[in-house]
This record gives sequence, structure tokens and C-alpha cells, in this order.
Amino acid sequence: MTKIKLIEARGPEGYLDEMGFKRRLEGHLRKLRALHNGVTPQTAGDFVDALRWEGDLSEVWISSNDRNKILRRAQYLVQRRAALSRTSHLSSDDKHRLAVLQNGADLLDQKRTPRR
Repeated sequence: MTKIKLIEARGPEGYLDEMGFKRRLEGHLRKLRALHNGVTPQTAGDFVDALRWEGDLSEVWISSNDRNKILRRAQYLVQRRAALSRTSHLSSDDKHRLAVLQNGADLLDQKRTPRR
């Protein structure tokens, strides 16, 4: 089946809002600082070690200055994504409706019946 790409925009499934970006950036900073401070990274597939790693990450201190920088960066990323998607003028309902068309629209093969 043939598809035609109608829009070049990210849909809700890959969408991160400001708080999502903030959590992601904060988590990345915690991992970097933990590794820099000599915390051993988690072993893949080990549940107990994953709990230890999460506990170690939660103990990494992030200053208010760092939190402000992260918040500004998250706001910037949201603004840039909105500007690049060219859908910032749409309501959230309209964006959800467009998400259906994100991967293209299927063209149906319709068998024509001869006219009489």
C-alpha cells in the first residue's frame, strides 16, 4: 500500500512538555555527576543493582542555580520544537487529530466498477 507523507510534525507519542524535558535533563545531570564522583554504574539485568543505582542517583545534589539552568533549557527546547513543528498555532485537540497523519495516509486500492 502506498503512503503519502502529509505533515512533518511530531505527534503526541514522542511529545515532551517542559516538565518532561526538565526531568530528562535533570536525570542526565545526575548520571553524569554520579559517574564523575565514582559511583559504579548499574549492571544490566540486575534488579538489585538497578535499585542501588537509583538510590545513588537520588542522593546526587543539584543546586538551585543548576535547576534554574535546566528550567531555562527546557523552556527553550519547548519553544524551539513549537517553532520548528509549525503547529504552535493549533490547539492540542487539533494536534492530536494531526498525529493520525504523522506517518502518512494510506492510499486505498479501489476497484472501479465499469459504468453503464
